[in-house]
Amino acid sequence: MQHMLQMNKRIEYIDAIRGVTMILVVFSHIVVLCYNTKDLGTFNSVFINFRMPLFYFISGWVMYKSNWVWNLHTILTFFKKKFKVLLVATTIFWAIYNIYSYGTIHDEAFNSFKSGYWFTFTLFEFFCIYVITICICKGLHLKSKIEDFIIVIAGIFIYLVSSYYMHTYMWNKKPIDNTIMILMDYAGVFHWRYFLFFCIGSLIKKHLEVFHSLTDKNGVIALIVISFFIFVLFSNKIVILPHFYVPVTLSYSLLGILVIYTFFRKNAKQISKEKKIGRVLQFIGTRTIDIYFIHYFFLPKNLQVLGEVFIDNHNPSIEFFVTLAISMMVIAISLTIGSVIRLSPFLAQNLFGAKPIEQVTSK
Repeated sequence: MQHMLQMNKRIEYIDAIRGVTMILVVFSHIVVLCYNTKDLGTFNSVFINFRMPLFYFISGWVMYKSNWVWNLHTILTFFKKKFKVLLVATTIFWAIYNIYSYGTIHDEAFNSFKSGYWFTFTLFEFFCIYVITICICKGLHLKSKIEDFIIVIAGIFIYLVSSYYMHTYMWNKKPIDNTIMILMDYAGVFHWRYFLFFCIGSLIKKHLEVFHSLTDKNGVIALIVISFFIFVLFSNKIVILPHFYVPVTLSYSLLGILVIYTFFRKNAKQISKEKKIGRVLQFIGTRTIDIYFIHYFFLPKNLQVLGEVFIDNHNPSIEFFVTLAISMMVIAISLTIGSVIRLSPFLAQNLFGAKPIEQVTSK
């Protein structure tokens, strides 16, 4: 029983990372959707390179469990829960939002971004790909190292396919069969490049002690931090060269993930529940699904004038703190609405994947 309690105990710095990542997601939506500008070329242009990769990295990290036995029962139980939250609940909020915002449900269904609700649809696809890959490896009785190699190869292959689709058909607007384009947009192939980060997260969790010992070395972490800031300063000048875009963005994303993860792990005491900022970040981190589903309804859509002010009067610090303040207000509203919905155990379980009350109290 004590062993099970330890296995089920949440890791505080992981929840804090999820909280920060969720804040960055809302921050980006304020900049792009509310200021009505593609990018201000300041902090958001830095965050956007590792924000979603970090989210999927953490999803893969949490997904891996060393004591998990992949059999028919565990697979069906796993997908039953994920199906309700990642597909059914997402579809409900997505449909309500489209009706609320006068969107066209049919058109948005065949759009890669799904009115912004693409993340959970894509995450479900990643779970499917990952589980199928693992089951094939287990069925063939492959050694652990070969299994890891296959997972990495699958992630790289899907990353390259998605990047090719993005460059060839979405950016360069080269002709493609309309049926294929519709199917690719419906499946969200544009977002599949994040599967690589999902795979990396699961593998790092699998070899966590080795990874931690490596990043604890002064020379390694110094190289990671220095490289990250070089990318922050000069990546925009490199990515204008088409042949460098994929390796640069991939390296940028990985470095950002390593810096954020290592920073929070090494400062775990400062962001623990004993600290106010730790409690806030961790609460947001445990309610990311609530915020993700609800925050679109409360994004202030009439901030174009403010966006133009930031463009005309370039001041990254003021822009950052103003945008952060607006983001936290949207998050606070979303958490409040989410807490009201969670008053119903039925809605909490089926919309947000909350554990049944009897299951929580029994632990």
